[in-house]
Amino acid sequence: MKNVLEWLESTAKRLPDKVAFTSETDEQKEIEVTFAQVYEGARRITSYIVKEGDTTPVGVFSMRAATTPVLFMACAYANRAYAPIDMALPKARIGKILDNLSPDVILVDKE
Repeated sequence: MKNVLEWLESTAKRLPDKVAFTSETDEQKEIEVTFAQVYEGARRITSYIVKEGDTTPVGVFSMRAATTPVLFMACAYANRAYAPIDMALPKARIGKILDNLSPDVILVDKE
């Protein structure tokens, strides 16, 4: 295997129903994401990123949820760098990060 995308594709084929990531929401509900869901979700999101036709970094807002790696993999499929942005940062710091990145695409996980 040459990269993480080949690893994901191989693992999603071999173990589609195996849980890849878990997290809990504020409501203490556990979220599980399988390898197949990571692969399929990343590919779906990639189609949106690629349509944008830009090469600027993608801003990724997340709370370190089980769904966050799906967003990172989508950026990798789109051949775009990404900058994870912690939503707990002060708003002024987030503003500076976004000013420096000038992203055309910002991804946010549901959580």
